[in-house]
Formats: sequence, structure tokens, C-alpha cells
Amino acid sequence: MGGQKPEDDGEASTVAHLRDQTVPASRDSQTALDLQVGGSIGRYRLDSRIGAGAMGVVWCALDPQLDRRVAIKVLHPNLARSVEASNRLLREARAMAKLSHRAVVTVHDAGEVDGRLFLAMELVDGTTLGQMLRTRTEAERQDWRKWLEMMLAAGRGLEAAHGAGVLHRDFKPDNVLVDTKGRVCVADFGLATLGGDRPQPISERISKLALELTTTGALLGTPAYMSPQQLRGEVIDARADQFNFCVATYEALYGHRPFGSEGQGLEMIESLEASIERGDVWPPPADSAVPTQIHDVLRIGLAADPEQRWRNMAALLAALERAKAIRKTTKHSA
Repeated sequence: MGGQKPEDDGEASTVAHLRDQTVPASRDSQTALDLQVGGSIGRYRLDSRIGAGAMGVVWCALDPQLDRRVAIKVLHPNLARSVEASNRLLREARAMAKLSHRAVVTVHDAGEVDGRLFLAMELVDGTTLGQMLRTRTEAERQDWRKWLEMMLAAGRGLEAAHGAGVLHRDFKPDNVLVDTKGRVCVADFGLATLGGDRPQPISERISKLALELTTTGALLGTPAYMSPQQLRGEVIDARADQFNFCVATYEALYGHRPFGSEGQGLEMIESLEASIERGDVWPPPADSAVPTQIHDVLRIGLAADPEQRWRNMAALLAALERAKAIRKTTKHSA
């Protein structure tokens, strides 16, 4: 099996309790997002800036009509590169606003004011699963039931969104929020559609990586979690979210992602896609107590061919629930 072991690289590009990592922005995008404390966007009064990240700037704001605090995400202008892309975001945000589920960050509103696209969302007090994975100890990793339960909760959020006709397209641990009471919920549904009007292979986007990092802080749709269909820029369905989920779950349970890669830039993307196509899954650590049956369930969701994956998130989650109930563990096979 070739390639470097896919350790967590610490990349975090979206919401962390709606506290994004601060990243540099271009002068044009900074000017376009030049909002002030005490100002407003739509009916929302901006009280404090929480952070700036890959997708835009996040504010804590007051909705005076309902007298509640919300998180306002004002998107970077370069993300909405056409009227079609903007309209698609607004359609999906409005579909999410109709969805009420414990494992989904509630979207209250979406709109456009003075050329600025914004989302008004539930304000979640907590951290991200990605941050938890990066800071846990080896002893904490061994508590596989804890991490599996968190992933199952996030998976139910994906399942609910799929039922509403919305794909996530960029599911990863940094898009899973965990509040101070332990509630797990998924954020940033559909935002990865803003990369352009048509599916675009990663290979075409690598040449623009430096620009995208400067203006938005991250390449939309994190390659490490992408299905091969996403890497090639093909049309995708809910089974792409399933693949992303299985990569993230593998990482949560075993401490590393399933597929290795070599090189940088385009070479790394091509190496990653080749590993997926060959089914070169890195085995679990020797000390892993995770039942082999769970590994087998994830392997199906990690199939290169969507037709070989689980038929939907419900089937995948049901299989994981059955597998976790099996106490006996056997030696993992690569």
C-alpha cells in the first residue's frame, strides 16, 4: 500500500461554534464585508464579530423582531460567482429553514442585501468535532463508543437533510458542531455549491488554489474527505455525502483517514483518487478495540463506485447501529 499515512492535518475551514479560524482576505472581499458593530444587515443588528473563515465573516447579531440572538454568516462575494449560484444557495437555505432536526444547525433566514449574501442561523455555544479530534489524547481515542455515537448523531442530521432534498457536499469533522451540553449538529449545508455553476474537477481548481486561499481561506470542498466523483467534478448525489461521512467516521474511530496520498497539489489529488479507486484503505491501529464489523460497514460506504455503497444514509446508520452492538472483536484485515 503506497502513500503517506493520512494523519489529521489540522485543517479547519468552516464554522467552529460559529467561531471560524481567522484567515487573510483580499482587499476587495474585505471591503465588501466591511460591516461594523452596531450596523445591520437586513433586519439583524450586528453586535459582535465572531470570526472570519473560509466562507465569510460570522457575526453575533440580534433579531429584534423575535428578540433572539443569532449567528449571521455574511458570505465572501467571490463565492457567489453568478446569479445562478446565488439563487441555488438561497433555495437550499430556505429548504433547510423548513427542516427542524436536533442534529442540524437551524437556518432561520437567508437573503441578499446590497449585494451581500447572508445566512441567519442558530447560535451554537461549543466547539467542532474536528477540534475535539485534533486535541484528544490516545486514551480518549480508545473510547470508540463515544466517537461513534457522535458520528451517528451527525449522520442523522445528514439523513434528515437528504430527506429535505439538500446535499451537504462538504461534510467533515470541522462542519460538525458540539455544544456545551453534548448536542451534535451539522452546519454549512450546501455552501460548497458556490464554487461555480458546473461541477469542476479538482485538477482544474488546483491552479487557482493560491488565489482561493487568499480570498476565502480554503479550497471549497475539502479534498481529503471527497469522493472520487467529487474529485473528478462529476455530478453527485447523496452517496457522495455518505462517502464523506465514512471518511470522517473512520478518522474519528481510528485516528487517521482511510486513504493515503503522495506529493502536493495536483499530484496529491491524483494519488488520493488512485488510492480510493484501488481500495487501498489504511488498516486500523493494532490497539483498536472497534469491532471489525464496524470497519466492514465503513468499507462499503468508502467504495469508489457509488453503486457499491449503501443505498442511503438510513441503511448505513442502521448497519452501524447493528455492528456496535456486537461485543466480540476479531483481528482487522487491511
